[in-house]
Amino acid sequence: MKTMFATLAVSAILGMSSTAFAAVTEKPADADNFYKSDKVTIQKVTFPNQYKMNIAGNLFMPENMDQSKKYR
Repeated sequence: MKTMFATLAVSAILGMSSTAFAAVTEKPADADNFYKSDKVTIQKVTFPNQYKMNIAGNLFMPENMDQSKKYR
């Protein structure tokens, strides 16, 4: 089942034209419209997935988080 979804995802990605990728790289003016809180810090992160593609995202952490402690 996972292989079928992976094959569909890869097929969908390969089926996109290069112009579609160019359009995605441009950030719309209203793309950063999420509520911002002074109680959290946002850190940009990237990591490789199982297909060795880099995934990008935001990591939200509490402002008062002590990184020396272990949280559950």
